[in-house]
Amino acid sequence: MSSPGKLLEEVLLANGLRMLIFDQSRPMVGDRWLAKLSLQVPVEIRPDHLAALAPDKVSVDAFIASTGGIITFEHFKQRNFVDYQEVAQVVAELKAESLNATLPYISNSGFQARFVQKQYRDWCEKQRLHQFSSAPRTTQGEKN
Repeated sequence: MSSPGKLLEEVLLANGLRMLIFDQSRPMVGDRWLAKLSLQVPVEIRPDHLAALAPDKVSVDAFIASTGGIITFEHFKQRNFVDYQEVAQVVAELKAESLNATLPYISNSGFQARFVQKQYRDWCEKQRLHQFSSAPRTTQGEKN
């Protein structure tokens, strides 16, 4: 998760999750700013979210341990080289655009389970790649 920035708003979603809206704007050069908005939705991982994937308990426990039991959905919008005088207005526009684009998705009742499942599949793939990349290699002509 990125540096939070200034908390603008906390919204309770229809599915019981809470969305945090942060202003992460910062100066760039002279009077020009990077106007940046971040929407973050912390999601608690529960084993029942993964039941549809039928994973083994050891993998689920390792996934939960590696994430600390919470994963965060993040959505960013930003604009470069914004005049200092216009940063607040641009951030408000970014907020409206972001909410319009993401609110139907993240407030859906199935969002939490689908997001956990996606993160779990990604985590499993990284574990497989790590195992493959750290496995001893043989060269041509070598016998195992």
